[in-house]
Amino acid sequence: MCDLGRWFKPGQKGKVSQLDGKEEKTSIDDIKENLKEISLDEIHPDQYKTLFILGNGFDIMHHVKSKYTDFYSFLLGIREKHPMDHDLEELLFIMDHYIKAADPWSNVEEALAKFDFEREMNIFDFEAKVYEWYRHAQESEDLREESQIEKYAACYSLLLSEGTRAIITYLERYLRIWAKSLTIDPKEKTLMILFPNGNSSKILCFNYTDFIESQYHIGHDQVCYIHGWCNASKGDPSEKLIIGFKFDEDHKDDAWLKALQNSVEDMEGCKKKFADTLMRFLIDRANNYVRSMSKNYEEIMNNHSEFFNSLEGIEQIVVIGHSLNDIDMEYFDRINSITKTTCKRWAFTCHSESGKKRIKKFAQDHKIYNCYVLKIDNQ
Repeated sequence: MCDLGRWFKPGQKGKVSQLDGKEEKTSIDDIKENLKEISLDEIHPDQYKTLFILGNGFDIMHHVKSKYTDFYSFLLGIREKHPMDHDLEELLFIMDHYIKAADPWSNVEEALAKFDFEREMNIFDFEAKVYEWYRHAQESEDLREESQIEKYAACYSLLLSEGTRAIITYLERYLRIWAKSLTIDPKEKTLMILFPNGNSSKILCFNYTDFIESQYHIGHDQVCYIHGWCNASKGDPSEKLIIGFKFDEDHKDDAWLKALQNSVEDMEGCKKKFADTLMRFLIDRANNYVRSMSKNYEEIMNNHSEFFNSLEGIEQIVVIGHSLNDIDMEYFDRINSITKTTCKRWAFTCHSESGKKRIKKFAQDHKIYNCYVLKIDNQ
């Protein structure tokens, strides 16, 4: 444990606080009113066991073009150079036409939760496939056999779910190509005071890039790439790049499914049997999309259990360039539960009033009393 007499009192930047082993706490009411500022040179990661949490803002403040809009521009550049890349063309078309968001490329993770199943698996195409099969089945009794019904329903379900398949199959592939193409100026050392010649801090990185290592000589074993690392080798826990939404059971859109169920109710005999089978396959494919494109937080954290277990005894947490969005909040919940008895200070970079509101809400929700805005001169 650190000597808490070396910690600063809120509002007394640059002065050592003699607290006789006790940290003076800012009340929740104080947080509601105002967030205290703290400067980079007050963090002292060499003195306190520190966890740094890095979001995309970390790369952006180092002038890396790592926004989702930059990803979209990158894809358009590939299309211009390789107009016959049909996989990319299909991905771009599906993202632009099958996502119910005004601008699906401004925040891809949130947009993925708004896939338009009603358009993808619409009632007209569904009924057309059912009647197409039924017409053939009238001419061939073999098609009415159980195995043939399963076979044809599986094939038709693929045709009726090409959009979900395209996103599942192609998005991660192009995301990796883009992430590996990102570059950084070696002279960009905005946060050198926090990482002088490296240090022994723990790093939780939400980015796919490893610029924290290349810029600040941080050891690879100190970093947990929670959503994957673009340069990971096969078999590495960080091999797969994870992109996706937080599934909310209360807000799922199942209007498409109700429409199909209503349609099937009016059918009879082998036609109904085939329609039921086709609907089952479509439900499976929709569920596969949700499983593939929503984050399984428990599984992700279990894959990095060694890192999370190492956070016991953390004395301060510094969040750089993360917006505290709801999609990633379960990771923060876990970190807070592990470190709540030992962590004496949370500090966050922030560049807007809306960002400060999110910090205040986070502090109130997690009963974090010593909460600061980290001041960076060039931000």
